[in-house]
Amino acid sequence: MRTKRARSPASSSSSARHRKSARGADTLSPRENAELRTVALKAKWVAAHLDGTLQPSLDAFNAKATARGRTRVLQVIKAAGSITLSVLVVVACVSCGIEKPLLPSHYVVNSEDEALESCPPGTEAFNNSTSYPCKTCWARKLAERDDTVDGRVRLLMKPYRRLCPPRASGFEQTPVGWFWWRWKEQGGAFDIVNTKHVITKAACCANTGAPILLTGRGMKDAFSPSVNNTDMSIKNPEDHVEPSTLLVCKETNVSQGDAMPVLADSWLCFMTASVRVATLVASEAGRAVLATERACEAERCSANLGNRNNKRANGVTAHSTKETAAYDKQCYELDMSTICRQATHSHKANDKKKGRDVSANITGDQMAERWIAQPWCALSGVLFTINNGPFRPSVDRVTHGVSHTANDTRLVCRILNCNPSWTRRTFVELLLAQTRVEVPPAARAALEAEIAEQ
Repeated sequence: MRTKRARSPASSSSSARHRKSARGADTLSPRENAELRTVALKAKWVAAHLDGTLQPSLDAFNAKATARGRTRVLQVIKAAGSITLSVLVVVACVSCGIEKPLLPSHYVVNSEDEALESCPPGTEAFNNSTSYPCKTCWARKLAERDDTVDGRVRLLMKPYRRLCPPRASGFEQTPVGWFWWRWKEQGGAFDIVNTKHVITKAACCANTGAPILLTGRGMKDAFSPSVNNTDMSIKNPEDHVEPSTLLVCKETNVSQGDAMPVLADSWLCFMTASVRVATLVASEAGRAVLATERACEAERCSANLGNRNNKRANGVTAHSTKETAAYDKQCYELDMSTICRQATHSHKANDKKKGRDVSANITGDQMAERWIAQPWCALSGVLFTINNGPFRPSVDRVTHGVSHTANDTRLVCRILNCNPSWTRRTFVELLLAQTRVEVPPAARAALEAEIAEQ
């Protein structure tokens, strides 16, 4: 699509097209990149003004101003014995009408392949039209477009380029077409009103049977849709294909690995255990049984940790030097101290990689002590197991986006440590909404009362 351009003052020649600047632009955020390009462009215009190649075109630039894109030129400022350029050209956005500097920080450069640092002064081209206005208006237009059911589906399906519905389905052979076909296949329904999809019935999560909620408010809503691949050999989203791809609630879309090769089966086991805990908690006799089980598990954990220097007592049979790979594998599967040390080391390495402070990160010993003190999931109440599966403890941050500190973490079952939106309330709502395991009336009443109190 061709767009109207606002040209910077200098020559009226066509935009020079060059390769991207080799200044690490690919590693910068869009805002940082725009600021970098703005500084470079202003420096170039100052130099062009000083040598006389820019000034002659200022009057010509003003003469081209129109009602749709009114422009005005600010004078070059001389201060402290040097010439600096605060803002050279101000252009009124054709969408909002607000005058803003004609710079990459406010308007999109028409061709991102143009190197602003090297192309001739005045040949830079910027978008300023009703379709592509200033960056503020453009961001608002994107938000308005995406905050709809169809906008959310487009964003969700963007990475899955190869996903298409069966040709006989009658749906469009695109990732978006696959979504709507799969929505119906999983029990959902919708109407099309003025070319827009209107949800009339929620689809069912392939993992739990809970309703998938799709609104225009955003993908951060609880139980919003996610694309789950059941073929463990496929790693990249662009390689997802039918029939090994399903729609699930985003909270249940866990990174599987060897621990959970069949995710739906893992969720069935976990939901069964969670319903059992809820049933026991609902009666006094059940709470006594649960307390006994937790005490026994704490003793087993304490004994395992006490054998940290005698791993054979924990079932490790491989030789530490002659069978290193087998020894490491067995330690990771059977030895509690090794499991905790590796888990916390991994979190610390990731935090450090993201530039976070790791001085107060939780240690392996702290995780092990917490495991013994509370050998059950902080969200579900299900007992942990040492086996490498959905019930193994995992360090979960209470506050998303910060370091894994001892004061801001909790231990949850691995299958729950996949989404920052998990709370006790979210878990209880999922337990009540899932359809794969029946929740007894007494347990359901207790869970509903818990939600009502919050």
